[in-house]
Amino acid sequence: MRGLSVGDLVELSWAGSGKFKNINKIIKLSEDENKIKQIIRMSCLRSAVELLSRTKDPKLEEVLKIATIFEEYVLKSSVRS
Repeated sequence: MRGLSVGDLVELSWAGSGKFKNINKIIKLSEDENKIKQIIRMSCLRSAVELLSRTKDPKLEEVLKIATIFEEYVLKSSVRS
């Protein structure tokens, strides 16, 4: 991809097609957006891990799914504020 470097934070949008996902759009985030989004993602991931650490056998997919839900909630809440 032109204009992207290793370590850049990007947002992807995709559409499902059977077993595969087709990427529709890739957007590179600015440095400020990058730092804020990384902090939010790490916090949501940590919260998901803490939540599922009490379960008998937490699965990686479950942790990532819950972290994504937390992140969407936080980002939607910050837009309303």
